[in-house]
Amino acid sequence: MENKPKVWQFGTTTGQPITVGGRTIVPEAQAVALNTPLGGFVWNRPTAVLVEQDGVTARVPILDVTRFALLAIWGLSFVVMALAWLNGRRPHQLEENNE
Repeated sequence: MENKPKVWQFGTTTGQPITVGGRTIVPEAQAVALNTPLGGFVWNRPTAVLVEQDGVTARVPILDVTRFALLAIWGLSFVVMALAWLNGRRPHQLEENNE
């Protein structure tokens, strides 16, 4: 039986280690991959940096401010569209009730 590639893949990946001044720094990211017969899509987002110095490894998380800003913009847009939709429906409902 042949190995079929997975359609969806999720996981954490690490980049190439960089050594500077006695410290080794390794970037870490979460990856989501979609594979189809027509092509594929890979999305990565940074999650942390691993810093090793004197045999001790520390994980420094990366705060993805852009992701939080986009979520806030999408949430605000949803609220504005919902309010506009509700505001646009009220006069029509009042006219129908008066007839």
